[in-house]
Amino acid sequence: MATYNPKFELYFQDVKNRHFKAEILKKGYDGSVESLIGTTEPVVIEWDGDDNIYSPIRGSRCSLSLMVNENTNYDEFHKSDEREYLLRILKHDSAGYYWESEEGKWDLTPQLWSDLTGGDNYWEPIWTGYIVVDRFKEQLLSTPYEMKLEAIDGLGTLGSFNAPFDTSDTAATKNVFYYVKEILKLTGHEHNIYIANEIRKTDGSANDTIFHDIKVSPYAFFTENLIFRKAKEILEQILKITNSRIYHAKGSWYITSNSNLIEKDIDQLALCPSGADTVVDPTEFTDPTEEVVIPIAKILTNGLDVSTHSFRNNATVYFGTQNTNKASAHDSYVFTLNGSTVKSGGTESPTYSINNLDSSNNNDVVAVTLTNTAGSHADSVTLSHDSSTPDDPEPDEIGGDVIIQCNLIPENAILTPIRAVASYEDHEVGDTFAPTFILSPKAGYQLRAVGNYSLAGVGQTLTISDNSNGTYKITSSVTLPSGGGTFGFSIVGVLEIEKFKTTVNFTNNVSNATLDSSSLVFNSPARPHPDSVFTGTVTLTAGTDKYFNSISDITATIGSTGLVSRSLRLKSDTEVEITVSGEVPEGTATGTERTETVTIAGLVYNDSDATAITSGVTIQSALTVGAFSTAVYNNQFISNPSNTSLLNGRFKVIAIVHTGGTARVNWVTIQLRNNLGGGTTGGNEATRSISLYLSPNNTYSARYALIKFVTLDESTTIHTLTLTQNGMSF
Repeated sequence: MATYNPKFELYFQDVKNRHFKAEILKKGYDGSVESLIGTTEPVVIEWDGDDNIYSPIRGSRCSLSLMVNENTNYDEFHKSDEREYLLRILKHDSAGYYWESEEGKWDLTPQLWSDLTGGDNYWEPIWTGYIVVDRFKEQLLSTPYEMKLEAIDGLGTLGSFNAPFDTSDTAATKNVFYYVKEILKLTGHEHNIYIANEIRKTDGSANDTIFHDIKVSPYAFFTENLIFRKAKEILEQILKITNSRIYHAKGSWYITSNSNLIEKDIDQLALCPSGADTVVDPTEFTDPTEEVVIPIAKILTNGLDVSTHSFRNNATVYFGTQNTNKASAHDSYVFTLNGSTVKSGGTESPTYSINNLDSSNNNDVVAVTLTNTAGSHADSVTLSHDSSTPDDPEPDEIGGDVIIQCNLIPENAILTPIRAVASYEDHEVGDTFAPTFILSPKAGYQLRAVGNYSLAGVGQTLTISDNSNGTYKITSSVTLPSGGGTFGFSIVGVLEIEKFKTTVNFTNNVSNATLDSSSLVFNSPARPHPDSVFTGTVTLTAGTDKYFNSISDITATIGSTGLVSRSLRLKSDTEVEITVSGEVPEGTATGTERTETVTIAGLVYNDSDATAITSGVTIQSALTVGAFSTAVYNNQFISNPSNTSLLNGRFKVIAIVHTGGTARVNWVTIQLRNNLGGGTTGGNEATRSISLYLSPNNTYSARYALIKFVTLDESTTIHTLTLTQNGMSF
């Protein structure tokens, strides 16, 4: 970071005769310090505010009013670069203030000897900010006149910067304090950060704060289109979720909980400077999912979280547990009854039951202890005998109500019903109650495979199965206890965006060419989901010694459903790429299974020398034209009623001297035409016609040429046409 040194200074006092100093520091300056001349009210510091006490960002500004006369020599501040001048306001306190302070600021504070007060002086910064060029005010009057400079603390400029993003590790989660620190760096200041907030995570590090306890993915600060949010917006979000505000004072950043403002002074240790060069990162708070922590045990009695459970004679009570610390599981568990171990186990879900309770079990204490490598935690419940039912040496079973309810279901899913209730008589105790629950997805979602969902419950048997209609059936089976009871279970798992299957089948009607795939299958969510668009390609490849002459020779016809669009591209003379694309419509009205057919047709041509004229095509062997015939069209010497290719491969058409020599004639021009009527430079299976262009014969003698159809190397003659052009007549 650039070095700032004082260039101007102004000493002044307030109405209570307290000493202050204003310094203007210039970036990279290395010279003497000059005095400023202030007005009657040289410095005014203001903090932004509004009627909303919960506004998270409280920016501040400072106005410095100076006098200009013929002896002053100020810089041209209005021509300076951004952040070239730094305004710092300092307050003078005697040495005794610092030596008596519990915080020990005497060893941290700048010291200087000043003749103004005649002793050791300590100047403590109370405000720092950059001079804003566009708010410079100077009157165009003769001296003396007033000039006003304005500086800001930089919080308002954060709206011009993107949220910080660590490109060295784009997947790592970081605590919120990292983002607060990196955002405050953007102000250009190296202020310390003071935090006052009583909210903390259980077992959090002693020197950390709530901002160290919260960890987030770096992509949480992007828009849904992965566009950077602005740094100011992110800082506001962080402060709002922690009910905090930030402001600048005494040369530091203060982040305080709104509830702390009226409760106590801010006295927490400054954690680190926010500047770019002297950052001291706090110890990174370990992700709870990567750190083994003590499990927090909670005992459930008949599925309920109670500290005392009332029972009647001959009742049965089921005990289960929950580990409310989801970060780490237990390695072992122990159930005790009045301090004596009655059951123990490993990592499985702990369960325990007591049958045939009576008055002798009054005030029994059942406890469970969960243990892992980090430590142990216990919870207990006290049993209370219901004295309204007298003891019976041979008690009968009594009926009651049994309730089975779901405590947790996946997000974006619906369970019907949420709870099932059954009333029963004493003779039904011991029977089975097995209600069925239906798990259904909410609109726009679908359930994953059955194996992706787990069930947990105490005192019951739980099963889950597929109904084959997009829903799952969950059955909870319990044995009816004497006196009734409540049982709970939970479903753990997630749903996924509902997807629709679109199959595009391809029919290839091109002879001597093959497709690399006969179908494409797309699974895409419905609109307006951003992934609703699908696209895919297949390749049509010409066979051995075959080639494609033009993309116009190939067609791809889409079926009538209109699910997809298509495009064709000639990748090479032997490959045609067919691309199909589409978008899944909104909603589910079209169903999840959709099929479209694309039919491919067209021509592929031989890539070898022609050997014969195509069947059905007739080319004359002799042709006589007049002296002034300049164009001879194909219908004068070629019969091609089916508009088929003239020859069965590649060929040339040349005109040579009729006398038997090999010299080419210069009065005949030959043009080959394909099926679209365009001219070609060489003959092939795409050729449908031939045109001969002649120059007029201005002589009285006939002239002759041989129009020869030959192979590409002219080694073999396939057909010969004798051309006679008469001379002029008298």
